[in-house]
Amino acid sequence: MDRDTSFASSAMNSSSASRGTGTSAGKSSSSRGHGVATVDSTSQRCARGKQALRANLSVLSDEHVKLATSLIGVGQGHLFEHWAPPGIHDEDKQRLLTQLQALDANYPGGLRQYTLNARELLLKSKHKLSSLEGFTAEIPQGFSLQAGSKEMVEAEKQGYAVMQSCAFVLLAGGLGAHSQKYSQKVKGEFLQ
Repeated sequence: MDRDTSFASSAMNSSSASRGTGTSAGKSSSSRGHGVATVDSTSQRCARGKQALRANLSVLSDEHVKLATSLIGVGQGHLFEHWAPPGIHDEDKQRLLTQLQALDANYPGGLRQYTLNARELLLKSKHKLSSLEGFTAEIPQGFSLQAGSKEMVEAEKQGYAVMQSCAFVLLAGGLGAHSQKYSQKVKGEFLQ
C-alpha cells in the first residue's frame, strides 16, 4: 500500500472513531464573509484537513504524515484545513509539524492523548464533575516569619538568590471587579 492510500485509510478509520466521543467540542462557530455565522462540524473540518494534507504529501516526511494523520483522527483537522498547495509555504508546514513532533514527544501518550484528556476534562467540567474526586487537600508544613526579623531577611536573601530559576504563575482575569477590588492583584518589589 503506498503512502497516499495508507494515509487515507488511517485517517478515515481514526477520524470516524473520534466522532463517537459524545462531546460538544466537535462544533465550532466562525464568521465567514460578511458577518454570516456558519457552523462547521469536526467531521467537515477533518475532511478539509485530510484533503489539504493529502495534497501536501510530497513535501512532508513519513513521520510528519503519521503525526498529522493521528491529529486529524482526534478532530484536529483544523490545523491543516487551510494549507496552501505544495510549493507554497512548505517550510512553514514542516516547521509546524516539527514543533508538533516535539510536543508529541513530551506529553505522555502524545498529542493524541492530550486531546483526549482535554475533551474528558471539558466534558466533566460541563457536567460539574470534579476531576479531583477522591483527593484530599493537605496543608504543607511551613513556618511563620515576622516582618523585619533576622529570619525574614535571611529567607529573602535565599529567595532572591534562586529567583532566576523560579517560575511564577499569575492567574489571569479582570481587575477583581467581582470582589469590588479595582487595584492590581499582585504588587511587590520583584515586579518593578
